[in-house]
Amino acid sequence: MELLKGVGILVSALVFSYVLAAIGFPYHWYLFIIGDNVNYSGFFAGYAVLGVFFLNMIATYALLIPLLFSTLNFRKKYWWIAILLLPLLIFSLWLGDVALPLIPAIILAAIVGWGIGVVLHKLILKFRKIS
Repeated sequence: MELLKGVGILVSALVFSYVLAAIGFPYHWYLFIIGDNVNYSGFFAGYAVLGVFFLNMIATYALLIPLLFSTLNFRKKYWWIAILLLPLLIFSLWLGDVALPLIPAIILAAIVGWGIGVVLHKLILKFRKIS
């Protein structure tokens, strides 16, 4: 039963990270163009757009996995979090210098997600005792 819950949280985190990356995509793309001050055109514009969307999805996935597992307070939540975030770190190391700034962003998003999840779990326990 624990495995089924973990897989359910993984699927929901993937779906929510895709949706949240799609929602936040236009704003991040606007900042990306203004920040780099580069005009992307032609064939490479599609790759730049896809890259920014992919980075948004990675960041929201790294935030949602610890948030959901900490909020629901699994028995082996740190094991699940480590196993599910390890492919992101391996992928960013595999990309090399291009994704080197991505590693601290993944770690920071995971820590923020864990902190929000712990606070949400404590609030759930507090309101459960009241009612």
